Amino acid sequence: MSVGTATGIVADVYSHIIDDDRRINAQRFEDTFYNPKEPTISESEAADSQPIAQVNAELVAQLIANPGFLTAVQKAMNEMKS
Repeated sequence: MSVGTATGIVADVYSHIIDDDRRINAQRFEDTFYNPKEPTISESEAADSQPIAQVNAELVAQLIANPGFLTAVQKAMNEMKS
């Protein structure tokens, strides 16, 4: 059996898989594009979301409480620059 024949046989046997995947993906795209779902926020996501100012204030408080950590962060940033 020649290489060309073997390639043809493989293509004939497995080409329908690619076509099926393409059809499925096209249908998914069409459904998502023309019928988008409204994003929903789960209860856990709503509970986890905090205003950025509050998160920043908490981080600043942690840095003030642990000056060694701030020093380590500054050292790491200086090493990254060089």
